[in-house]
Formats: sequence, structure tokens, C-alpha cells
Amino acid sequence: MADHYISLRGPFVDFLPGGFHGYCLVQHRDDFYFHRPAGVPFVLECQAGYFDHHAGLGLHCVLPRKNKTDFVNPCASFTINSMVHRASIRPADDSAIQGPYRAALYLLSVLIACIGSGKLFAQSDPSGYEPITIERSEVLRSFFSEDLLLSKSCYKIIHFGDSHIQGDIITGEIRKNLKRETHPAGTGLIFPLSLCGSFGPAGVKSSISGNYTWSTYLKNPENRPIGVCGYEISLQAGASMRFGFNESFKGSLAKQFDVWIYSADDSEHLELAVPGAGLNREKIDNNLYLYHFSIDSVRSVLEFSIKRNCSFWGLEFLPEHGLIYQQNGLVGAQFHHLIKSKEDIIGQLSRLNPDMIVFSYGTNEAYSNVDSLAYQKKVASFLGDLAEKMPQTGILVTNAPDTRSSGRIPAGQMAVNAGLANAAHQLNLPFFDWNRAMGGWGSLYKWEKSNLFLSDLLHFNKTGAFLVGDLFSYAFLESGNFTGEKRENLKTSIKTRMNDILKGSGKALITKEPEVKKQDSVAQATVIIPEKKAKEKTAPSAQLKVPKKKQEKPPVRIYVVKNGDNLGAVARKVKSTIAKLVKLNQLKSPDKLSIGQKLRY
Repeated sequence: MADHYISLRGPFVDFLPGGFHGYCLVQHRDDFYFHRPAGVPFVLECQAGYFDHHAGLGLHCVLPRKNKTDFVNPCASFTINSMVHRASIRPADDSAIQGPYRAALYLLSVLIACIGSGKLFAQSDPSGYEPITIERSEVLRSFFSEDLLLSKSCYKIIHFGDSHIQGDIITGEIRKNLKRETHPAGTGLIFPLSLCGSFGPAGVKSSISGNYTWSTYLKNPENRPIGVCGYEISLQAGASMRFGFNESFKGSLAKQFDVWIYSADDSEHLELAVPGAGLNREKIDNNLYLYHFSIDSVRSVLEFSIKRNCSFWGLEFLPEHGLIYQQNGLVGAQFHHLIKSKEDIIGQLSRLNPDMIVFSYGTNEAYSNVDSLAYQKKVASFLGDLAEKMPQTGILVTNAPDTRSSGRIPAGQMAVNAGLANAAHQLNLPFFDWNRAMGGWGSLYKWEKSNLFLSDLLHFNKTGAFLVGDLFSYAFLESGNFTGEKRENLKTSIKTRMNDILKGSGKALITKEPEVKKQDSVAQATVIIPEKKAKEKTAPSAQLKVPKKKQEKPPVRIYVVKNGDNLGAVARKVKSTIAKLVKLNQLKSPDKLSIGQKLRY
């Protein structure tokens, strides 16, 4: 049996679900081609909520192809199985491809119309929402289960992603739900992103006296080595670096901690300003060093003196026991940014030795045209290399949530999600369908109606992020065979909240005033700046009566000046004018901008 393609054309292609099993989605002009490898059946899988917002949409035409230009008739056998929510075309051999073309077109059109009207699947009824679990959970249980967590003094998970993950609200909720009641929860490796034109981590006030520069794998013109945090800070000899931790810090302070340093100089690079501190320096490879510090008591302030030029890669507290859930999210990040720094990232990961690594990318890629097959190959190559070098570490892949950044439809979302799902399937890795867990394509509008998104329609507000964290957490607990009330209570809570969302009521979701944040966009130069909360004490009942106009007030955006920028260039990038920028920022010398300067627009 030869490979062949199927092309779907018409308004429906804007609202297709991500679950096309066996086919790799490739967009070409106005068509979406689904490439089926030889011997793999065509399976169109649709889940609850995919078409609730766009009811009644159908296909203009379905064009089976044996390649991108030559048409063939579709397969003779076409079945609908409402129990597993999928429609399949399953050819037995090449001759089956020469089946009744018109009949298949008609059946597919009826199928899509039924999906659009919500008549085909029982799960289209929001009252029947069931939290989804992780695909290939039997693979997940080989490295993540209740028994494994109980048997280890420390269990470490590292979660890579974009701005959804960097905020540490989603991952913070997962951390809280997975930790044992009697044990602390750690944040793992932390990095002072606030010193690099970004934000976070919460509860950490960092400062540097002396000269320093920074790079990120989103923009690295000098090709500096960068580790798992996605940033590096290049420190000059004579500088000092200070960390202060307050009650908002989500991790656990400890008497033992590590500092990661990259340098071509083999001399001692830094010194801790604590008398009697123990120090053991370990050389990881030619230029990567791990400094193990030990102090007599836990301290809320740590200060280091820089003795040699070096690159800072992060600090990690080492608790004696408990769950460590480390987030390495980055505003604007895409999977290919990680791939570019593969050698350094995998090298540091090997020494960090996590029990599980989670990858949540796809949101930023979705706002561009994506070749799903090429994307799948790149992701699979990276994950395959990682699995080969770290065979004892589990890998979990998720896809992108449903978003509409500033009202834009993410043209590449289906292609990206198909590429991620197929890469996980190819390598037999566990996969969590974040998009489907939300309710599917178009569910964003119901989440928005339930007041769970920021006004940019790209980021969840705090209440929405908590729910996403719970969806992840339940999938972990259920797929990992966890027992106890926590899992069942979480399931009940999720069903209640998701039913309210999909029914369109959302009344039970507004339990407190949504957190107001200054937004970022898909553009990499724009960052989220969390708004400081007012210190006024407000009764919970009063919080429900916040005037709607205040909630919908557009957040202020911030642009961080980069090397080579001038005010005219900035105005073009943010679609504003020089006059507006001068007035809004009260610039006395518009012709003089400094790198790292923050401009409101």
C-alpha cells in the first residue's frame, strides 16, 4: 500500500481538531494535507467542545490525493464509532482506495455537520465532561507513580515551556497538588529573570552591583552557551550578586545549595559572603562548574562576590526530601529555541538528573505557518537524543492550549499540535492533550465567557491558570495510579468547573477578583510585568462586585529596549508613534535610549 494524502478545503479548516491520527498535517496555500504513511488508517477524531462555538460548519469538499497534486478516490470503507468518538476510513489494500468517491464525500460532510451541531457524540453534552488522562499512561507509570514517589526521598520534575509556564501559576498548582502533605515542595533551579528584562521568580529579589550582560536562547547574537533556564548572565570580576527571599517564594530554602557557573577560566569564580560556609567545586565538563555550598543555618539572603569573569546559569536549593517541581518557562519560547541549545541543555539536564521532564510548547509556533511533518521531525529528533542520553528519565509531551492572541486565529495550531502528538507517538512517549482538556478547538470563547483569560486572549488569568494546573494534576494522579481523597476531590472539582464553562454559565468560577496583569504578546520583545497587588483588605463578597469596566481595562504594555533600537524603530515595532511614546513615557531626550530601558506603549 502506497502513501497518500487527503486535503480538506473550506471554512471548516479553520476549526479542525488536532486529533488526526496516522496523518501528519501540512498546510499548503488554502489546503490542509493529511499525509498517511502506508498501512496507517485515516482516523478523524473529534472530542467534546471542538465545534460548540462554530456549530453547523461543514466541508466545501474533501479531496483524497495520492500526493499533493494527483487526486484518487477515497477508501471504500467508512465507519462512525460514536463510542470512541471517531470516524475512520480503513483501506484493506490499494484497491480499496478506488471506492465510491461521492458516497465518501457525502458521509464526511454529514459527519462534520453532525459534529458541528453537537448531535454525533455524547461527550458534546457538557454535562458529561470527564477529565482526560495521559495517553500511553502505562509508559508514564514506569517512571511516575504513587509507589515511586513514596520510595524516593526526593522526586524531581522539570517542566519546560513558554509564558504559560514561566508565570509558575500553572506549575505552582501542580506542585501543590502532587506534593505529599508532610513533605516540602521545592522549585529546583531558579534564575533571576527580573534582571534580564523579564519577570520572576516570585518571592525573589535579585540585584547585581558591577558590570554584567545577559543572553537568552530567544536572542543570542554572540552564541553564548545557555543551559536549561534559557538565560545566562555574564558577570565581570569585581561584581557582586545578591538574592533575597521573602514569604512569596514558592520553594523551600535549605542549608545546602548549588550554583551553576560556565567559564573558560579554571580558577575559582565566586565566593559566598557567609563566614565558615563549606564549598566543594565540581567540574562537569570543560567549561561547566557546579559549586556546592553548605551553611550552618537557613538564610533568607545570599550574596556572592565574583572573582573571575563567568556566566551564571542558576541557583538550586537542595532539600533533604520532598517533591521538586522546577519550571523553565520563557516568554516567547518555541521548541526550536530549545533545540538550538541542545548540547548545553542536555548536558546540564544529565547532571540535574530529573525523574521526569515535561515539554509544553506550541502556543507561539501556532501563530505562524508550520509544516507539521518538518516540525514533528525536529521535535522527535531532539526528544530521541534526550531519551538516548537519559534513559532513566521519563519524558512527557503536551500540546498547545486553545488561544486567540489579540483576536487572531492561530493558523498553525492544528499543524503544531499534530506534530507534537505524532512525535510523542513515534517515540512511544506519554502525551497530554492540553487543548482537548480545555474542551477542544473553540473552547477559548467559553473560558473567556467564564472570566478565565486575560484580555489578550493569549494568557490565562490567575483563576484560569489554577484550573489548568488542576487539569494537569488530575491527569498525573489518575494516570500514575494515585489513590486517596486528593485525586477524587480534584476530579469532582474539575467536573463542576468544566461543566460550568462548557455550558456557558461560568457562575461558579468567579470566586475572587481575577489577577490583573500587564500582558505580553507573541512578539518576543514584549514581556509580562505582574501588577503589584493593592494592600487594601476586601471582603470576599465584595470582590464579586468588582465593576466590569475595571476588569476589562486594557493592561499597559511594556517594550524592553534592545541593542540597536531607536525610538522610531520601537514605534514601528509596537505599532505606535514617536509622539505617543514620548508623551506616555515623559521622555526628555527621545534620541537617547539605553539597553534594558522599559517603554510603555
